[in-house]
Amino acid sequence: MYCGAMILSDQIFDFIPRNMPSDIFKDVFTALFKKKKRIKAFEYKGPWIEIGTILRYLKHSLECLTDLENIIGENVKLHFSSKVMRSVIGKNSLIEKNVIIKNSIIWDKVIVEHDSVIENCILTHNVHISSFSKIKNKVIFLEGDTLKTWEIKQK
Repeated sequence: MYCGAMILSDQIFDFIPRNMPSDIFKDVFTALFKKKKRIKAFEYKGPWIEIGTILRYLKHSLECLTDLENIIGENVKLHFSSKVMRSVIGKNSLIEKNVIIKNSIIWDKVIVEHDSVIENCILTHNVHISSFSKIKNKVIFLEGDTLKTWEIKQK
C-alpha cells in the first residue's frame, strides 16, 4: 500500500497506459526506469496521517485540537452568544447568535444563521446554513449553486 505524496512532471502522462487500469509503481515507474528517466525521492521521518476518507479527515483534524481548543480564522464574525467547542472555523465566516458548533470543520466564507446546531460536520467553502438548523454527522458542500450533503458514517 502506498501512503505518501508525489510531485510529478506533466511528462508522466506519456508513461501512463491508455484505456486500461494501471499501477503507478508497476506500470509507470517501471517504464520510467527502462527509459532511464530520473526519479528523485525524499524520505520523510515525521508523523504521517492517512486521511483518505471523510471520517478520517474529520477525526484527525480534530485530534490536532485539545478538548477546549478552537481554531478561528481571520475576519470571522462570531456572535458572543454562540458556543464553539473543539472546532475549526475558516476565515471570513459568519456565525450568528445562539449557534452551537461542536467537533466540526467549517471552511472559509461559511454563514451559519441564528439558533442552529452543527455537530460532527464539515461545511465547505461558501455554504449557507439557515436559521434553526440542526445538523449532525454531515458533510455539506456546494456543487455549482446546489447544496449537497453526505452522511458521515461513524465506525
